[in-house]
Amino acid sequence: FELTKDEDGQDLEFTASFEVYPEVEVKGVSDIEIEKPVVEITDEDLDNMMETLQKQHATWKEVKRKAKKDDKVIIDFVGSIDGEEFELTKDEDGQDLEFTASFEVYPEVEVKGVSDIEIEKPVVEITDEDLDNMMETLQKQHATWKEVKRKAKKDDKVIIDFVGSIDGEEFE
Repeated sequence: FELTKDEDGQDLEFTASFEVYPEVEVKGVSDIEIEKPVVEITDEDLDNMMETLQKQHATWKEVKRKAKKDDKVIIDFVGSIDGEEFELTKDEDGQDLEFTASFEVYPEVEVKGVSDIEIEKPVVEITDEDLDNMMETLQKQHATWKEVKRKAKKDDKVIIDFVGSIDGEEFE
């Protein structure tokens, strides 16, 4: 859409351009042979699927030993925010809270010979204009549109019900 006239008290005028795709008739597809692939399911495939289904539908029972890989572990957790403790043991429905925690363990690395390296910290200047531009961008990104009873103006969101036709034939 290109706005061509936007004057107070005047009708809004614009030019709209649309891509119109030609109608295509594909001929000769009845002569094409399609080969249906044959899938072979082995005993190993069935065993793997059964193992997956067993894990998905397993019921848990308590054991008295150290936790191992793939065990379900219940953690008594007491957290704190600004020194004030809180307990997180129930979910929104009052059920025991369950979660899965994964931790990456990084190797300890000793880097030698970096004490003589100088690193220059870049200085970044942010102007009032930069802040104004960012605020304007954020306002546009989080804008809430509301319907108004007036003629459309530049930068308004306009919803258009459009019916196109070529040679009297409607298209979408």
